[in-house]
Amino acid sequence: MLVKNKRHTEFPQLRRNNKLFILPMGVLKGSADQEKIEAEYRFYRNLPSNLKKFFVKTYLSFNWNEETFYLMKNLNESDVGEVLTNFPAKIDIVQLMNHISIFFKEAKSHSLPLDDPNRFKTNLMAKNNLRLKILTTWNGYKELDNFSKKEIGLDLRSYFSKMNEKLSGFNFKQQAYVFSHGDLCLSNMIFKNNTLSLFDPKGYDYDTQESFRPIEYDLAKLSHSLLGHYEWILRDINCAKDLSNTLSQHFQELLKELNISYDSIRLNESSLFLSMIPLHSENSERVKRFLKKSHEILEELN
Repeated sequence: MLVKNKRHTEFPQLRRNNKLFILPMGVLKGSADQEKIEAEYRFYRNLPSNLKKFFVKTYLSFNWNEETFYLMKNLNESDVGEVLTNFPAKIDIVQLMNHISIFFKEAKSHSLPLDDPNRFKTNLMAKNNLRLKILTTWNGYKELDNFSKKEIGLDLRSYFSKMNEKLSGFNFKQQAYVFSHGDLCLSNMIFKNNTLSLFDPKGYDYDTQESFRPIEYDLAKLSHSLLGHYEWILRDINCAKDLSNTLSQHFQELLKELNISYDSIRLNESSLFLSMIPLHSENSERVKRFLKKSHEILEELN
């Protein structure tokens, strides 16, 4: 049975059409984007031994009809984003954050020295430039540009430029690259029976630039969910104030444990919301919320 076929965007160069099938032996994930699926499967197969317990188990990979698939264990549970946005009382947030904390601490044991302390922000700025270039070809660009002028007082080009200027001038003070999930949002984790199971990694490449990232990258993706309420925006709802405060409190405690700057994570998160706009161009109201959220965070840091 086909249970999901994702279509994130109008832009072919950014599109990820993933298929998920529920089978008696597990969940089968596949796509015509064979390189992406192969990279995901390599990630699972190359997990350091102490991190395997944090990820869903995978069993095999194969090609069929110009698509690539891999089989993973079916945990029979909704992802954390789905649960928190609909039934938050079902999640023990303290225990969830404890497990996430342990994951980050163990991930730090697999690190590489920085070869270029500016590479991280250089990559963020390059991604923003590319996404803006793509966005200008969108038929909804003018509407979003007018919205930007009205809501934040800058046209889109000027706001992207402002974001990159902020990134360029910020000292991220990174210490090393760590083995990285690459897309650590609430939608890519399951918390069941006091066990954290991560899935849908960005992938593993033999080039360490694609497999090891500053710990701030995964933390910013997590902040994107916990503080930026990404999953709530996807469902066009607001996160309850009490829940928002609880998530923020625990996330800031995590940053203190890891000795990571709050401002560095939120700046990265603000940039993430901006660069994700083309990925959700099929929903004009959602991208407006992304833009507003990016600006709110940036203003908070000024």
